[in-house]
Amino acid sequence: NLSDRLVTEVTCSIRDFLDWNNVTYSATDGFPSLDLGDQNATLFNERLTEFIQTVPGQIGIAGFAEDGTIKYFRMTYKTSLIVFSPERIKGPVLDLLTTWIEGQKPAPDGLKGFYQTSLDMVWIRTELGLLEGLIDGLMIALPVAAVVLFLSTGNILITVYGALGIMCVV
Repeated sequence: NLSDRLVTEVTCSIRDFLDWNNVTYSATDGFPSLDLGDQNATLFNERLTEFIQTVPGQIGIAGFAEDGTIKYFRMTYKTSLIVFSPERIKGPVLDLLTTWIEGQKPAPDGLKGFYQTSLDMVWIRTELGLLEGLIDGLMIALPVAAVVLFLSTGNILITVYGALGIMCVV
């Protein structure tokens, strides 16, 4: 299965938080960590803040609004993609990941949306923009150069060689 080979590691900090909360506070709550958010949202947010501040590697996994509610939460994963792979390789893979994530519904009520990002996702847009600019530039520059060459030399063979030279350079 492609999706099983695609994502090589998933790190879910909320799972780590629930495990930490069970170990740290299980005797005082009387209910499992998984129910903490439903039982007492304020206590959940306080403990999540404590988890972020005391457990190494958790800085930045969540952000809070001024009223103390969770504004965002970060989940990380590693894929089998090689950084800076060409778009024709990573484009379909990242589309597959997006489709899979969008299929993970229903999302909790508080999760109004999500987005995923990585260097490769940003670079895909840059790569496609450069390719589109190259094609647009060739569509404009090549005919103009060919006309100028033909008008200045009057020789169709030199014009064809010049146009081929421009295409080879670009």
